[in-house]
Amino acid sequence: MAAVLRDDAKVLAQVSAYMLDSPTTPSVCVMGVDEIDYDAGGFSARDDSWTLIVEAALGRVSDINAQKILNELLNSGGANSMKAAIESDLTLTKRLVNGVVVTAQPAAITELRVTRYRGQQRFVLPNRVEVLLASWLVQVETSG
Repeated sequence: MAAVLRDDAKVLAQVSAYMLDSPTTPSVCVMGVDEIDYDAGGFSARDDSWTLIVEAALGRVSDINAQKILNELLNSGGANSMKAAIESDLTLTKRLVNGVVVTAQPAAITELRVTRYRGQQRFVLPNRVEVLLASWLVQVETSG
């Protein structure tokens, strides 16, 4: 998913598949798993449904540009839509390898979709900078 964001969300300075201690804003990272529904298709189906958290640290709370970037990411029809960027590779055939996007890889999942924008909040980074933090939930379907 980080590879897709690196390619498609042009307003972001930093993209990571993992949590970042002190992100360079504006940045986005896959924070981790919110929940997993094992065997979502019923007994013996072996289809799992994962909900992942994607967070963006957009800049200092006092910086109006951070709020403008958030508006761009929220515009589902816009050029910098977070939803459109994530959903542009529904089976995750791109990989981010050592900061380089590698394409045409085997599908990593069955399907994904952005299900919810969870809102924004003030967040204090370890370096004591207060940033505007926004988060989305992404549902990922796998089959086993």
